[in-house]
Amino acid sequence: TLGRIDLSNCSDLAYIGVRAFAQNTQLSSIKLPACLTAIRDAAFAGCGALESVILPAGIVDMGEGVFAACTQLKSVDMSQCRNMEELPAWTFSACSNLMYVELPQSLEIIGEGAFGHCLSLQTIALPASVNRLHDFAFAGCCAMKVLDFMPEGVETIGRYAFYHNTSASYTVIPRTVSYIDDHAFDGCISSDIFYSFRELPADLGEMVFANMDVEKKTLNVETASVPIYKSTAQWNDFGTINAATAVENVDKSDDVKVVFENYNLKVVASQEIEDIRLFDVSGMALYMAQPRTQEVVIDTQAYAHNIYILQVATVDGKQTILKIARVIR
Repeated sequence: TLGRIDLSNCSDLAYIGVRAFAQNTQLSSIKLPACLTAIRDAAFAGCGALESVILPAGIVDMGEGVFAACTQLKSVDMSQCRNMEELPAWTFSACSNLMYVELPQSLEIIGEGAFGHCLSLQTIALPASVNRLHDFAFAGCCAMKVLDFMPEGVETIGRYAFYHNTSASYTVIPRTVSYIDDHAFDGCISSDIFYSFRELPADLGEMVFANMDVEKKTLNVETASVPIYKSTAQWNDFGTINAATAVENVDKSDDVKVVFENYNLKVVASQEIEDIRLFDVSGMALYMAQPRTQEVVIDTQAYAHNIYILQVATVDGKQTILKIARVIR
């Protein structure tokens, strides 16, 4: 078996074949060449010692389950793969220690079970180009703290997409989502508050909110949409359906301080910021970053809004949501 592999000087290597390094339990690191364009099915599946991967910019094609069951894989950087449109089925399935993934900004589809049972994954930033989450996409990701990483643009959420995401305390459904398939949020027992920013309720498959005591949960929607949600099957199973102004009642924390300096929003946290997002009050994502610093400055001059929802996730696992107003005198 090979422990460390450096292919960076293989200038003619165009693809890595099916199961090329599969089940190599000693492989701890690999360097890939810039000329690589494709990685076939299960090429690194079961490489139990592999801890991190950086994919080169030339990759446009990946097979299914390329890194499945890489149980020690902690971080993956795919940000340079600028022409990759789909993360195939089972890519990171059962990567139980995976904590950090940077996805290509060109990505449009998260394939079936792509992150299934990534037990350590707490947060992920989906590119704004993503429009479809296939079946089981994040099923069993039981460490996810929130289910609000779906940016404006996501249109369909597949079956069991967030099945048994048992840690998330709230869920945000963007206004672009038109269909949510069977059992998508089945077992999301800790998600007490749902936000749906769609004016008309998204069409639902069967038992979308099963096994989560939905009658004890709160659904926040636009004021004019409250009667519609209250009369729509499954949506009306929520015990409380409020106008979206209820976002004023979200948790606040001394761990995050914010101040406007003219148009610059300064955010200072007591711990390193793992993920920060700024939304307008309709739920549209305006700004997203994973800075790994305690201080972030966001220039809001380009935004035609004065009221925002700020979400901050710090490295210690804490989530803070604030409704903030910009006043320029």
